[in-house]
Amino acid sequence: MTDLLNLPGLTVEQVVEDDHQYSIKIGRRRGDRLHCPHCGCVDLRPNGSREVRIHDLPIHGKRVGIWFDRQRFLCPDCGKSCSDEPEVFDPARMMTRRLVEWIGQQGLRRPFTAVADDVGLDESTIRSAWSEWTEARIAALEIPTPHWMGLDEVYLLGSARGVITDVHQRTLVDFLPRRDKGTIGRRIAGMPSRDQIELVTMDMWRPYWTVCRELLPKAQIVVDRWHVQKYANEGMETVRKAVREGLPKKRRIRLLNDRRLLLKRGADLVGMEPMIVEAWCGEFPDLGAAYAAKERFAEIWSWGNEADARAGVRAWAEEMPEEIRPAFKPLLTALTNWETEIFAYFRHPITNAFTECMNGVNLREIMDWKPQNS
Repeated sequence: MTDLLNLPGLTVEQVVEDDHQYSIKIGRRRGDRLHCPHCGCVDLRPNGSREVRIHDLPIHGKRVGIWFDRQRFLCPDCGKSCSDEPEVFDPARMMTRRLVEWIGQQGLRRPFTAVADDVGLDESTIRSAWSEWTEARIAALEIPTPHWMGLDEVYLLGSARGVITDVHQRTLVDFLPRRDKGTIGRRIAGMPSRDQIELVTMDMWRPYWTVCRELLPKAQIVVDRWHVQKYANEGMETVRKAVREGLPKKRRIRLLNDRRLLLKRGADLVGMEPMIVEAWCGEFPDLGAAYAAKERFAEIWSWGNEADARAGVRAWAEEMPEEIRPAFKPLLTALTNWETEIFAYFRHPITNAFTECMNGVNLREIMDWKPQNS
């Protein structure tokens, strides 16, 4: 009968099987507790026993309950009590340690209700055990501090969640419940040897910058070029929307549908697409000027020299037609407020592309998995 449980140190005395479960009675251990866990006293006194049920892994598709006479002891020195508990039992729950591990693994891919039905426990108990199992493993992880760190966020269930990645090694460092200064700061402050972080790539979110300047004074901040170019794209979009407002309904729909072509890089247009873009830009000079400004600004990222890039941006801003300048004001402001961090790209050409990719993967995985156990 001992092999039925396959738990070291337990002696099976009786097995009762019905259609749904095994009830297994094990013998009470004697003399195993040699000292008080609170004060170390070795003169413990028996203080009664009580039969308890410990849940274990299913066997042959049936639930398992281990019945055990739990002996209690009283310490004469400190007055505290303790119990005779086999090592294979979880100290915090009426379960075996292996059942807690099994619940943790099963909860990663199955609904909590299904796991609860397998072992004969409430879903809330399964959820609580899984949460503690998960937290313990997260706490035990030894995640190396990155040399090149990416900071970004993903919007999930109505809230912005912080994402930290190792841009150089292309690995996820952490997925945080919020992206505020306190949350990001506590995580970075807890990184071992954080002074080894050389580069940090981020979007233009001021709390990120503040945390890095306070905690990583030696690190070079590099604003992700995609977020800068996004301002240029949005400037062109502002002009396109203004043009669209004055068009008849059918042409408004047409210009809306051609929006993706205007946002595309000119070099990526294929087939009839260049002619469509040229037609819109030729018919509406402001749209043509905005499209040209967007395209010219995008070319700057291919310049490897910081001095040339700075000169190119100055020339781009000076030559911009006054009619479209208001639409590009957010970009012009960003180029002033984040000048050092934006042009640092030309000395350290790293981007947050991997972090953005991780955001998409995490969002899809979480949204696919969450409804199972919600």
